[in-house]
Amino acid sequence: MKKCADQADEQVNRKQFGGKSPSRSQCQEEVEQDPCDRNRRLTRAMQLGREKHRLALQCTAEKLGGLIPGRFSLEQRYRGDPRTGKKELVSPEEARTLLQQGCGDELAGTIVPDVVIHSGDPLEILAVYDFKFPCPETNSPTWRAYEQGPFAGSTQGKIYFAILNIVPNLVAPLREIIPWLKSQ
Repeated sequence: MKKCADQADEQVNRKQFGGKSPSRSQCQEEVEQDPCDRNRRLTRAMQLGREKHRLALQCTAEKLGGLIPGRFSLEQRYRGDPRTGKKELVSPEEARTLLQQGCGDELAGTIVPDVVIHSGDPLEILAVYDFKFPCPETNSPTWRAYEQGPFAGSTQGKIYFAILNIVPNLVAPLREIIPWLKSQ
């Protein structure tokens, strides 16, 4: 996964910036309107992160597919039940149906880690990874902070740990894999 993050970073930077890393001012440029929130503009950092994320996931699927077929999930959605402390899977079909029916609020309280390594059963989790692409690259990779909803005031890493009961890891280019406990 580390190599996939490095390759995605390098490939997008080569395409967009001739192989150089974007500057702080380039990262902060507003480039498009958020399709889900008309009052919010997306920055180049967000745009680059989405593209790098897509490429890193493609690479990861290829690599892990050859190494541990059937024992990993990409962008699997989970829901934690606060009453029982159990986690459950939310299928892509269920998520898509809820969104199409205008019931996206039903997905509040779910998480979608980038990569989950498991026993063959996605509920028997062995490791969790999330790609982060800081922009500029001198920024430290960090877990996203939830500003609203059921996880408001917390971070992805903390919520992943609470729901999945395993220490999640950050994967970022030019760095080693960082466990959640060390990224606090």
